[in-house]
Amino acid sequence: MALVPCPECGWNVSSKATACPQCGYPLQMEPIIQPLPDPGDLRQWEGEVGRTLVFLAVGQITGVVYGSDVYTSDSPLATVAVHAGILQPGETGLVRVYMVPPLPSYHGTTRNGIRSLEWETPWHGAYRVERG
Repeated sequence: MALVPCPECGWNVSSKATACPQCGYPLQMEPIIQPLPDPGDLRQWEGEVGRTLVFLAVGQITGVVYGSDVYTSDSPLATVAVHAGILQPGETGLVRVYMVPPLPSYHGTTRNGIRSLEWETPWHGAYRVERG
C-alpha cells in the first residue's frame, strides 16, 4: 500500500482510499490500464469513434504520416508519436490514442523531424494522440 497526498489538504492517504480521512475529499484513482502492443496503424479501430486506447510504442522516423494533430488511421502510430512530440526516435513509451470522427481533409506539417503529408479527401478513420 502506497501513501499519496490528498489533492485538497495534503494529508497522506492510502492509495486504496476512496476519500481522504482528514478532509473527506473524494479520491478518484484512475484504473490501471494494461497497454496494448503497437498495432502499426489504427485502421482496425476506424469504426470506433470515441474509443480511447493506450499503446506501448517505440518512436520511429519511417512510414508515411497524413495529417497533423488529427491523423488518418493508416498513419503509423510510432511515427505519429514522434511527429506529435510524444516520443523521440528509439524511445519506448505509452501513447494514448483517441479515435475521432474523420475529417474532410488533413493538413500536413513538419514537426520533430517528421514531415506529414496532406490528404485532401475524406478518409475512413482518424485519431489523435497524447502522452499515455
